[in-house]
Amino acid sequence: MRIVSPQAAGTQPTQAQRSTTVPARGTAGSILTAAERGVEWTARYGCFAECVLDHAGADGEPGWHQAAAANLTAPSGCKPAGTVLTSRVTQVSQDADAFGVETKAWVDFEYRDILELTLPQAHEFAAGLRNFLTEFETSLALLEKLAVADRPGDPEVKAQHMADVEARIQAVNAAELYVFLQDHGIALEAADGPNADALTEPVLVDLEDGPALLAPPGATPGALLLYVHDAVVRRAVQA
Repeated sequence: MRIVSPQAAGTQPTQAQRSTTVPARGTAGSILTAAERGVEWTARYGCFAECVLDHAGADGEPGWHQAAAANLTAPSGCKPAGTVLTSRVTQVSQDADAFGVETKAWVDFEYRDILELTLPQAHEFAAGLRNFLTEFETSLALLEKLAVADRPGDPEVKAQHMADVEARIQAVNAAELYVFLQDHGIALEAADGPNADALTEPVLVDLEDGPALLAPPGATPGALLLYVHDAVVRRAVQA
């Protein structure tokens, strides 16, 4: 079952999304920048020149743009092998009128284990650190250049945007609630009358003509769907 929430609506990137974007690479393995893809590409997707995301392919249009990553990898022979640290200059510009434009360095500590280094490995790691620091300092010039265009969003536009998102969410949840109730033969009854406020949570009850979901005042379709799904599952387990 899917319950759509404002967080799931994707108005801003999640930590998981920040960590999984992979730059596009050309046929020779080199990373393609927006500038190399051409003026039409840059204009269509709103990229800065150094952006390496494949907006027409695997990366899609996530609402942000990224330069190539600076990487620090584990020395040869380390187990597990892999990347220790990455840094990507990233410009978030999705729904810019509402949320503004924000440019930052996204630094990800990817290695989830302890590095146990022999002396040769430690020397190799030190060299990698120096190289990473050089790349990181180089990226600061790009960050400084792009950050000039950063701006806050308009609070009124953001409020309207979030209201529109919430309306779409409730419409999706209402449609899924209707289908779920129909599939399980459950009627939906809204609490009314002078004592309606006494009902503060949804209740699944058995009436003479079948089961009914009693909805308290102000209950959202998402909350009702979550409750009735769990209630039906509990009944099936207890049967």
